[in-house]
Amino acid sequence: MLLAAALVLAFLSYSATTRALLNSTNAWAKNVIEANPFTGAVVFFLFSALSAMLAFASSAVLIPAANLVWGKLVTFFLLWGGWVAGAIAAFGIGKLARPLLIRLGYKERLEKYREYVSRRMKFWMVLLFCFAVPSEIPGYVLGGVHYPFWRFLLAMAIAESIYALGLVFAGESLATARTGSFIIIVAVVILIAAVAGLLFRKLRERRSMRKHVD
Repeated sequence: MLLAAALVLAFLSYSATTRALLNSTNAWAKNVIEANPFTGAVVFFLFSALSAMLAFASSAVLIPAANLVWGKLVTFFLLWGGWVAGAIAAFGIGKLARPLLIRLGYKERLEKYREYVSRRMKFWMVLLFCFAVPSEIPGYVLGGVHYPFWRFLLAMAIAESIYALGLVFAGESLATARTGSFIIIVAVVILIAAVAGLLFRKLRERRSMRKHVD
C-alpha cells in the first residue's frame, strides 16, 4: 500500500497537468485569502473542523495556499485547532446523538470500530486508536462509549498535531515544487497510520484471545 501510494504521488507530482492544476488552484486560493485575511482564516479553521467530522471533506487542498499567505506556524495552528474543534464536536454528537450518525451513513463503521474500544481503555491505547483510524472516527466512537472527555481530548490533540505538522510541511514542499520532500513526508504520515493500525489490531486480537482462554 505504501509503495502504491508513493508511486501515485510521484506520478501526480511530476505530471504537467497536475502541476498546472495545483498552481492555478493555489494562486486562486492565495488571492482569495489575501483579499479577505480574517474571513479566510475563519473559513480555513471551520473547514478544518468539518473535515474532522465528515469523511468526504478535506482541508488539505488549501494548505499550500495557506502556507504562502500565513506561513507554516499560523497554518499549523489553524489546521490543528480546527481538527481538534471538529473532534470535540464529533465526540459530543457520538455521546448524545447516535441516531443522527446512523442517518449520516456511519452505522456500519461505528459498529465495526465499537468492537475495538471500551470506556476502560488505557490512554496509550486510545492514543494508538486515534493515530490508526480516520480522523472523523475517534470522536464518534469514543463519545458513543462515554470515554472520559479529557483523556480523549489529549489523545486527539497529540495525534492531530503530528498529522497537521506533516501536512503543513508537505503542503510547503508541494507549493515550492520539491517533489522528493513531498513524497517522503506523505509516505511517513501514511507509514505512521499504517503501523499504528497494525499495532492496535494486534493488541486487540491478543486481548480477545486472552478473554477466550480465561
